[in-house]
Amino acid sequence: MSVRLDKIVTRGGDLGVTSLGDGARIRKDDPLIEAIGCVDELNAVLGLVRLHCANREELARIQNILFDMGAILCIPDRQDEQGQLQAAVLWLEGWSSRFVNLRRL
Repeated sequence: MSVRLDKIVTRGGDLGVTSLGDGARIRKDDPLIEAIGCVDELNAVLGLVRLHCANREELARIQNILFDMGAILCIPDRQDEQGQLQAAVLWLEGWSSRFVNLRRL
């Protein structure tokens, strides 16, 4: 017999706040939450793209970088990892600019 779960809620965000990875509470309209959501959404889209393209290894690498970025963003006070976040952003900017330049040719 299987269990059917119709509704799963914690009610932890009903007052307009949510938890970060370190347990800190932050407003849901904070730009950090927007950034975490954007990184997560991009990662999900890349997962779908990987299903339909030939260059899966490169996209898998990018997804791993995005997972790491999300982990760093969800615990923002870890100063030791901020350099890794900046390096990841620079690498992704360089990677994406290759395709913008190819499109212009």
